[in-house]
Amino acid sequence: MSEIIDNLRSDLNDVIKDIQYQNSRLDTCPLSDKDYIMQAISDDYEDLMDIQHHLYTEIYKEIILKTESYLKRNNLKAMVLGISGGLDSTVAAFICREISNRNPDIKFVAVSLSKTNGTEENNIADLIVDNLGDIKIKHNIQDVYDSFNTMLNADNNANSIQLGNIKARIRMITLYHYASLYNGVVIDTDNLTEHYLGFYTIHGDVGDLAPISELWKTEVYDLGHYIKNSLVLAKSDVEQEILS
Repeated sequence: MSEIIDNLRSDLNDVIKDIQYQNSRLDTCPLSDKDYIMQAISDDYEDLMDIQHHLYTEIYKEIILKTESYLKRNNLKAMVLGISGGLDSTVAAFICREISNRNPDIKFVAVSLSKTNGTEENNIADLIVDNLGDIKIKHNIQDVYDSFNTMLNADNNANSIQLGNIKARIRMITLYHYASLYNGVVIDTDNLTEHYLGFYTIHGDVGDLAPISELWKTEVYDLGHYIKNSLVLAKSDVEQEILS
C-alpha cells in the first residue's frame, strides 16, 4: 500500500487510542471535567469518520488502479471470480465490476459454485452473479464432490478440514478452466488476516491476482461499508441488498 495509506492508517490508530484514553478517564475524572472530556470524544469521532472516509477512498482507488494496470499490461481480457456470497468475494466482485465498467474489453466472469442450495450465502452469490457479472456462470458441484469422495473414500477417512479442502480445489479447477477459456486471471479473495493465520487452502483459495490481500479482515468490512455508502456503483436496490 502507498505511503499516504500507511499514514492514514497511523492517523486512524492514533484517534482510536485517544478515544479509548478519553473514555477511560470518564469513570475517575471530577464532575467538572466530564463535559470537556465528552466534547473531546465527540471531536475525536468526527476526526475518525473523516479519516476513515479518506483512507478507504485511497484504498479503493489504489486497488482499482493496481489491478487495472496489471490486466492491461499483460493484455488480459477477463477477471474470473468465484463467488461464495461471503464478505471477501462480495467486495472483490464490486472491484471487478468497477474495473469492467472502466474497461469494457475486460470482462467480469462471475462464477457461483455451490454445493448446497437455498442458503443465505448462496442466495447472495446468485444475486452477485446475476447483477454484477458480464459473463454469468452457476454450477452445483455436489455430484463432482461426491465422485471425489467415493474415489478417495474420504467420507470414511477424512476430517471436516480435509473434506473442505476437496471442495475448495474442485472450485479452483473450475475457475482456472474459465480463466483459460476467456484469456483471464483468477481473482484471489484472501485477506491479510487469513494469510497470517494460514486460513486458506493451497491450490484451493490462492488465485493469480489478489486485490484485497493487503487488507486486514476488519479493513475489508470497512471497505464494504465504503462501497455501500459512498459509491455510485452500489446505489441500486439490488446492490444495496448484496452489501447489507
